[in-house]
Amino acid sequence: MLLNVLVIDDDRCVRAVIASTLTRLGYEVRMAEDSGRGVRLLDEAPADLVIVDISTPQVVSIDLVAMLKARHYPRKVVAVSGGGRFGGAEALRRAMNCGADAAFLKPLSMSAVAEIVGRLLEELDGELVRGRRTKPCRPPATPLRNPASTSTSRR
Repeated sequence: MLLNVLVIDDDRCVRAVIASTLTRLGYEVRMAEDSGRGVRLLDEAPADLVIVDISTPQVVSIDLVAMLKARHYPRKVVAVSGGGRFGGAEALRRAMNCGADAAFLKPLSMSAVAEIVGRLLEELDGELVRGRRTKPCRPPATPLRNPASTSTSRR
């Protein structure tokens, strides 16, 4: 079974480098430029792991991390941040508290990303073998909603 990854990042170059690295390692990789597009891709076909840039201004991506983990798909979430106004180490700590399985500050080391993704997907593969997840990852009955389109906000 080919494990699949969705990369959500507003930086086209970062998306391409991550996708190229993971594709060479044998993963199926899809890309989205923002969380809205990422949510639509997940509604179309779930991913085993999502790498999400939480430092984008369009949406509170930490909310996206929490929502994805609450839905139990994808099974694994990796948060990345380039810092700045919307991210940084504090944002990554909040993402981990919301359920992210790993977190990275940019600039990313592709060897470190590949190692963590491999470890997380091995854990997932082990869960499949041990019977914790007997069915393939399927979308929930109700589609995910883009957190940017909700009326709730944290203040």
